[in-house]
Amino acid sequence: MRILSHCDLKNIRSHIRGPLHPYMERALEGSPRETKVYTSGSIIAISWLDVSMVVIDTGDFDADATDVSSSLSSACWSSLLAKKRTANRISIPGASKEDRILFTVTPDSFRENITHTVRILEGYDDFISLVHLYQRIEGMAAFYPDEETEDIAGYYSMRHYPFLAAGAFCDGQLISAGYISAGTPQNAMIAGVATDSSCRNRGYASSVVSELCSIAFSRGMERLSLWPEPEAEHLYRALGFKDDGWYTMFRRN
Repeated sequence: MRILSHCDLKNIRSHIRGPLHPYMERALEGSPRETKVYTSGSIIAISWLDVSMVVIDTGDFDADATDVSSSLSSACWSSLLAKKRTANRISIPGASKEDRILFTVTPDSFRENITHTVRILEGYDDFISLVHLYQRIEGMAAFYPDEETEDIAGYYSMRHYPFLAAGAFCDGQLISAGYISAGTPQNAMIAGVATDSSCRNRGYASSVVSELCSIAFSRGMERLSLWPEPEAEHLYRALGFKDDGWYTMFRRN
């Protein structure tokens, strides 16, 4: 498995059939200082900032599984994403493995459903409220420690589109929110969808996601994707999200 120069990146897209996951699009658009590309046979692995890595199988010719696994094990990354069928060919010692389904919505499939007032989150105070919401959510609180509240809110407040956050409020308190995350102006992810436990099953999350989709598609977005929790799949299907295949996430133990 050899490392490619950045100039080879422009040739990779021509070998890939169909739309790419936003993480893959983002990796392909990385700068020479941020991106490393590894290739062996039909397997292309792109490392972005030595943190996130995506693995693409172009299907043009075979790759040696042992060679690929060995090279990926020694490369620098903390999380790695691959299509499930490609991941089945890869064994990476020292990494956990989780299979997840991806949902995708396009302007043609989207069905708007806004039953609650939702507004765009802007400025430091809004993002302080967003972090406080996440700190109240089981399973999310560990990623938003109290001592980092101000730093995280400051980071969110400085991000630009395609990052876009929206939320629903009740009595002045943010009770449901989500945001458009990593990706490009054409192909991005929805992440961080959460609702306060006392306000669930009332349509707040659906309204938030619907508002994010409406705004993004009005600005020319071509596709939005997300990883749904099993219990929330019906919510996204009602908005027009469809199965987009299974992916495997590897994380360093």
